Amino acid sequence: MEALKKYKFLLLCILSLGIVGCDPEAKEGEDGEVLVKKVLLDQTEVTLKEGVSFELTATVTPNNATNKELKWESDDEDVAIVSKKGVVRALSEGTATITVTAKDGSKKKATCDVIVEPLRPGEVLVDSIVIDRKKLSLDLDEVEYLYASVVPYYATNTSLTWTSSNEDVVEVQGYGSQAEIIAVGGGSAVISVMATDGSGKFAKCEVSVTAPTPEPDPVADDVKRKLEAVGLEFVNTINAETHENIVEVIDYIDRTYGSYDFDDAYYEKLESLVEETGGDDYYSRRLNPVEAMSFMTKACVGAAQAGAQLSTRATHIYTCAIEAGLPDLYGKFTPNSYEEIWEYDASVKDRIEASFTDGKGQKWVATLKGSKSTTTVRVHSKYNEQNNKIHDGQLSDSEIYNEEYTYVFDVPEQITFVVKCGSSTVVDMTVNSSLAFEADVDVESEYNEYYSYNDYWDEYWYDYNDYDESVRLEIDYKNLNVDAKLVVNGYEETFKTNVTNAGITASAGVKIDGKSMLQAAADAVADLDAFLNAAQNNNGEVDPDEVADMFKSVSLDLDVLGQVQLKASVPNFKNLYNASKQAMEVLEYGGSFSEFSNCVEDYNEAFGIKLYFDKKSSEVAHIEIEARENDDNWEEDSEYTSYPVIVIASNNSRHNIEDYFDDEASFSDLIEAVEDLADEFENLYGSYFESEDEYYPY
Repeated sequence: MEALKKYKFLLLCILSLGIVGCDPEAKEGEDGEVLVKKVLLDQTEVTLKEGVSFELTATVTPNNATNKELKWESDDEDVAIVSKKGVVRALSEGTATITVTAKDGSKKKATCDVIVEPLRPGEVLVDSIVIDRKKLSLDLDEVEYLYASVVPYYATNTSLTWTSSNEDVVEVQGYGSQAEIIAVGGGSAVISVMATDGSGKFAKCEVSVTAPTPEPDPVADDVKRKLEAVGLEFVNTINAETHENIVEVIDYIDRTYGSYDFDDAYYEKLESLVEETGGDDYYSRRLNPVEAMSFMTKACVGAAQAGAQLSTRATHIYTCAIEAGLPDLYGKFTPNSYEEIWEYDASVKDRIEASFTDGKGQKWVATLKGSKSTTTVRVHSKYNEQNNKIHDGQLSDSEIYNEEYTYVFDVPEQITFVVKCGSSTVVDMTVNSSLAFEADVDVESEYNEYYSYNDYWDEYWYDYNDYDESVRLEIDYKNLNVDAKLVVNGYEETFKTNVTNAGITASAGVKIDGKSMLQAAADAVADLDAFLNAAQNNNGEVDPDEVADMFKSVSLDLDVLGQVQLKASVPNFKNLYNASKQAMEVLEYGGSFSEFSNCVEDYNEAFGIKLYFDKKSSEVAHIEIEARENDDNWEEDSEYTSYPVIVIASNNSRHNIEDYFDDEASFSDLIEAVEDLADEFENLYGSYFESEDEYYPY
C-alpha cells in the first residue's frame, strides 16, 4: 500500500533527521593547530559623525584557537579608516564597510557597516553615557534592569540602543534609558548601551551568569536507544483496527447504495437553485451530495490513517463540501431500498444529512453544515487551442478552438462534518477558513498532427504528435487561512495556517486518545506577491535566483511525544541558496577542493538543525555537512562530494547519518514495528486508498 510506505518512510525520516543542529565546534589543522571557527563583532552597523572615533570589539571562537591575530580593513578609506586594534575614525560623509579577518588561514571574517554623517549646525552631541552598574552577576533565568543617562542632558539626540555580545548567555530588551536583562545560559556577556546620534559614545556592563551543572549529555549509543524507544512508543500507539468501523460502513455504502439515484423532489430543488444562480456556478458543483460526503469521510479517515495529513486535505475536504451543495442545498437524504433511490426531504433547512442502517442494524447519520457567513472564490478559465494538419511540409488545415468558463463559489467560513453510529461520534470535524480569492487561468496550446504518404498501403499514416502548451495564472487573494480540527475514533488532529503577502505560518498537532503524539510549527517569511507576479510574467516559471530573494527565512519546530524535539532554522535563505549554488558551480566547472570545502562551510553556517530530549534546553546533537574528495573506487561524476554527519554534543563525536541509522542491531525493533503497522493498515484497507477517482487523489 503506497500511502503506508510513504508514511513509514516519513516516520523514519522524522526520527532519523531529528538528530541535528548546533554551531560546529573547532577543527584541527595541520600539526594539531586549532583554527578559528568564527569571528564576531560587537556591532554590525554604526552611525558616526565626521571626525568621531569609535572602537569595535572583535572576538574569535573557539577560545582555544591557536592563532587569534586579526587583520582590520576599510573598503573606503576616504569615508572611514580603521587601526590595527579596531579603532574606527569617521572622515567624510558616506558608507564604508570595516572587515576583520582571522590571520590563521581559516578565512573567517566579520563586517561592520559604518555610516558617516556630517555634523549639523547647532547640533549638540552626547559627550558620555553613565550606566548604573558596570558588573552584574545573575543566576540562570534571573531578570535584572540596567539604567543609563547621557551627558549633557541637553544633547540634541538622547536616544540609546542596547545590545548583548552573546545572546546565548544574556538577552536584552531596551526601553530608552532602561533595559531588561534576561539570563538565558551559563557564561559571560557584555551589555552595551550606545548613543544613536553618531557621537560614538557608549557604556558597558559585564554580566556573568551562573547555571546549574547540567546532567551528562547522552553519548551516541544512548541517543540511538532513546530514538528507538520513542519510535516504538509512537508506532505502537497507532492501531489500524481503530478505523475498521469506518472502512466497513463505506464499503457498505458503496456496495449497497452505489447505484442509487435521487427522487424527483431533489431534482426539483436543483432546478430552482439553477434558476436562482444562473447555472454556471452551481453546475460546477457535484450533483451527488451523498457521494461527496462519502468522499469526505474517506478524506478524514485518510488523515487519521496517515498521521498529520489534515493540512494537505483541507482543500479536498472543502471541495467535497462545495460539491455537496453548500451553502445552497440543504435537506435530508434517506435510502429507499424498494425503489433504489435516495429520498429527499427539503424541510430540513440548516444542514445536509444522510442517514441509513447498515447490515449489522446500526444506524449511521452523517451531517454536513455550513455557516451562513461566506467568502467568495472566483475562477475564470480561458482555453485556446490550435490544431494544425501538415502534408508534404505544407499546412493543409488549421482549426482554432476557444472556450471560456467562469465559476463562482460561496465558501462557508465554517464547515462542520459529523458522522455518528448510534450515540457514538465517529467523525467530528470543524474547519474555519477565510479562502477568498480570484484566479484567472489562460491556456494556449498548439497540437500539430504530421502525416506522411506510404506507397505500399496507398494511404496516409500517422507519424508522430507534438503538443505545446503555455499557461498563465493570475491570483488575487485576500486570505488563504485555515483553522481545522478533526477527531476520528479517538484520533485528534488540529491544523492552523495563515497566509499573507509576507509569508506563511502553520502549526499542527496530533493526539490519540488524549495522548499528545506530534506537535509541529513552521514559519516561512517570504514576499508571496513578488513570487506570484514573477510566475505570471514567466509562464508559471520563476528563476531560482529570484525565488532566493523572495524567501527570507524558514523555521520548523517538531515535538514527538514530548520526548524528542527538533528545531530547524534557515535565518537567511539567500545565504543558504548562494552556498549551495556556489558548491554546484565548483563541482560543474572543476574548482579546487578548498573552494568546495569553503562552500560547504558557508552552507553549514546558513542553517541550523538541533535535537533536544525531554524538552530540556541542552542540545543532544546537531547535523553538519562534510566535504570530502572521492577516491578512485567511487563512481561519481565529480571529484568531490558532501554528506551529512551527526555530531553528538557530549563528546563531539561525528557519525555518518547513513551508517548511524543503518545499524540493524539498534533499530531492528523499530523497523519491524513500522513494517508490521504498515501490513495491518494494508490488510484493513486493501485497495481502499488506491482509487484513481479524481475526487480522492491519495
